[in-house]
Amino acid sequence: MKNLALLLLIPAALGLQAACSKNETSAVTTSKLFAETAGSSAGAEGRKGPSVPDPAETSPAGKQANLSGIDPSATLEEIAEIERSGNFTPGLGASESALREAAGDFSGALIAAYKELSWLYGYGGVEKTGVEEGIQKALSYFESEDIDTGDFRGAASSARGVLAFIRGQWEEAAELLNNAGKEDESPDSFVQWMKLVCDLERGIGSPEAYGAIRARFTGFPEYWYRGARANHKRKNIAASYAEQCINLSSDGPFSGECRVIVARALGLDDSGDAIRSKAEIVKAVQMSVSEKDPKILAGLFPMLDLPDNAYTHYALGAMKPLSALPGFREYFDEKATASKGRLAERLAYITRG
Repeated sequence: MKNLALLLLIPAALGLQAACSKNETSAVTTSKLFAETAGSSAGAEGRKGPSVPDPAETSPAGKQANLSGIDPSATLEEIAEIERSGNFTPGLGASESALREAAGDFSGALIAAYKELSWLYGYGGVEKTGVEEGIQKALSYFESEDIDTGDFRGAASSARGVLAFIRGQWEEAAELLNNAGKEDESPDSFVQWMKLVCDLERGIGSPEAYGAIRARFTGFPEYWYRGARANHKRKNIAASYAEQCINLSSDGPFSGECRVIVARALGLDDSGDAIRSKAEIVKAVQMSVSEKDPKILAGLFPMLDLPDNAYTHYALGAMKPLSALPGFREYFDEKATASKGRLAERLAYITRG
């Protein structure tokens, strides 16, 4: 599993450079448009938006920003295989975007740039408004009066489809994205994922078909979030998808609803805020031991106060051995004395031999 903290700190370059069809010397780059909005709308807690290379360093000849760490001569097929191996890294979407742009596929370049932003958004690296405003500026460019080619009209249609997708306008998004992507587009491409989501959100898609493209989206929080929503009638499967989303991005934009999905699967409809995944429990225990600070475990206490469920029992099992460590038993005893009900009983259980 990747280090999610590092993933948030690595800047992602958005390499979508669209040349003006009538005047090659006055090229306008949509990468600039994305950068201005995504960068300015990064979270107030010091998170940085994506950085974009100097347009002079990129060109339709195929020179692209290479923050992904892959060979800059990589093909679209090689990028797809890297993604299927679970190794998507910031900049990979930008590399794909530049390759598609160089081939004259401006619609595909736009979708690839949106993929870059979507991964960044899923990990909390950029605000939703920044993603939407970036796409809107790209749309404005593609719709500008001095551009009138099929390639750019197709890119404008795709941009409108992406905007509808972001806003949850599933009927409109499905219609606009229907022609996005080439005829030989692989069934697990990003635009195909978007189309599947549109179907699932409208209640006409196949959760099984959605699950079949999993390999390419293993590290993508929104994949798991949409899968959790799609399987709402199969609560155990929905909870499994939701937990994976939480594990990937515990503070991301989809984690709150995913905690609610897990809680509902447990029959604890109003307890989403208290739910912590098993990976989060392990992380808290390991951190408290490493830092010799039992107070780190306080974040698990609301879950210890819930009715019997698998996650609470897992937390109890993980915390009980800690009472043998210096300072931990005293902390648990102190909190047990100050607590009531189930929380007091369970903290007392942890300290019993």
